[in-house]
Amino acid sequence: MPRAERAELGARGEELAALYLERKGYRVLARGYRYGHKEIDIIARDARSLVFVEVKSRSRVDGYPPFLAVNPAKQTQILRAARAYLARYPQPEGLDIRFDVVSIILSPEGNVEVEHLVDAFRPS
Repeated sequence: MPRAERAELGARGEELAALYLERKGYRVLARGYRYGHKEIDIIARDARSLVFVEVKSRSRVDGYPPFLAVNPAKQTQILRAARAYLARYPQPEGLDIRFDVVSIILSPEGNVEVEHLVDAFRPS
């Protein structure tokens, strides 16, 4: 897939993920938070947690779910960016910190499939 199409698919997936989370009662605090070359797609709050969300969008199912692309190397990048965010924006004592993944599959017919993995990974 050409780079421009990939970027468009990613932006559309992130928009759909943010809407999905808002409908579930999350408050989106930031989108596309950057720390150097690292990025966190969505930072949100639910009742008890600050949630760092990685969004993986695909235009078709190619044999494995999109969330599997959040491999250990990607997790390390997200964790580093999350630490930078927390250093810049300290959070209240007792607030849980969580890392979720939202998979978005957009079919050519216009169907949307969303899968939300709560607490998808943890710092080691």
